[in-house]
Amino acid sequence: MGLDSTIEELLDQMMEHSGLVKKHHRVLEFGCDNGIMLNYFKKYKLELFGVDINGKSIEAGHRHFPELNLVKSTGLEIPFRDDYFDVIFASAVLKHIRYEDREKVYQEFSRVSKYIIVWGKNSEKKTVEEMGGFKFYHSNFKEELELFFHSNKIIEINDDILGLYEKK
Repeated sequence: MGLDSTIEELLDQMMEHSGLVKKHHRVLEFGCDNGIMLNYFKKYKLELFGVDINGKSIEAGHRHFPELNLVKSTGLEIPFRDDYFDVIFASAVLKHIRYEDREKVYQEFSRVSKYIIVWGKNSEKKTVEEMGGFKFYHSNFKEELELFFHSNKIIEINDDILGLYEKK
């Protein structure tokens, strides 16, 4: 899986806007699976980290991408010190967080990072969808994230949002 050129261009703009491309920084991908999406950030010469709930994916990432710093985590506790990261990248993963866990996860995002870049489907109302043994907790991520972050730039692409948020 990779990014199409339009999304890459928009992410480049967000990285430039946040100042992350100007000097050495740390990026955390939340819900990184095996780390493949972190490849996009390699061009910036950043320290790349990932967390994922799936231990087997983390193990596969260690084999395929040994240069990445991948750790198993549910997101309820991100195992890094306060303000360790400059940006968190969360792509198509917020919908997997149960409603009752969202506030704690967003607090953790705010604790460990100054910025978050979110890419995913935004829904005006809460709905739970089951598909292939998984539950998807759809909601209005734009509004939820505003509790902990200021939106700097929001781009709507069909039903998806690509948003850059800064810690309040």
